[in-house]
Amino acid sequence: MFPGVELSVGYVFAWEVRKARLVAGRTSGEVDRALEAGMDRLHGLVSRKLGQDPALAQVEEEAGEGQASLSDDTRQWLALSLNNSARKDGEFAAALKAVVREVQAAERAGAASPSRTR
Repeated sequence: MFPGVELSVGYVFAWEVRKARLVAGRTSGEVDRALEAGMDRLHGLVSRKLGQDPALAQVEEEAGEGQASLSDDTRQWLALSLNNSARKDGEFAAALKAVVREVQAAERAGAASPSRTR
C-alpha cells in the first residue's frame, strides 16, 4: 500500500461521519477548524480522484447509518481503490501523502491542546 492510503480510509470515513452529524453544529476552536479543513481537503482530493467509485458511496452509506467504524469489506475496498489510484498517478499519491500528514499534524495539535485535556 502507498503511504497514507490506510490512514486516508479512516479519515474519509471520519469526514463522512462529521458530515452526517453536521445537524448538531460544526466544531469550534482553532485546532478543530484546522483539523476540519484538512479533512475537507482530503475528502475533496479523494472524491475528485475516485469520482463515482462505489467504494466511496458505500463509505457514505455506512457513515450515514451511524456505524462507529467502517466494515472490514468497505475499508479494504476503499483502500484498494485509493492504492490503485496512487499507483497509477504519482501526483495523486504525493498529494494524498501530504494531506494525510496535514491532518495528522492537526490531530496531534488537538491532542496537545489544553482545552482537549480537560
